[in-house]
Amino acid sequence: MEMARAGRAFHYHNYALHPLVLMAEMARSAGADWYGYRDRRIDRLADRVATGYGDPSWFAQQAKAPQEAGKPSGDTGWVEFYRLRAPRPERFEVLHAAGPYFDARSGGDLTQMARLGLFDPK
Repeated sequence: MEMARAGRAFHYHNYALHPLVLMAEMARSAGADWYGYRDRRIDRLADRVATGYGDPSWFAQQAKAPQEAGKPSGDTGWVEFYRLRAPRPERFEVLHAAGPYFDARSGGDLTQMARLGLFDPK
């Protein structure tokens, strides 16, 4: 469905990943492994989006439209949590370094929330 957004396909993939990661974090705090669901498909999406910030050509090819330039913003705050669980966390350091990330709809300072282990089971 996000590819149908043509020139904003990359943006909408990033936008969709944000709540998926936050829900996976909440599930993790309750003892469920949503990161592992369907052979860790979330990893494929996170890798694709992270790559898209430097080179959106895959999205352009798939959506058959040039992609609008994307800079990390509040919706990219998913990276603060995801990189803590990623099989290859170094892959997300460039996005992490572009923070801090703030998104009012997701509770505020996502960088701080991840650093403090907001969703970590006690």
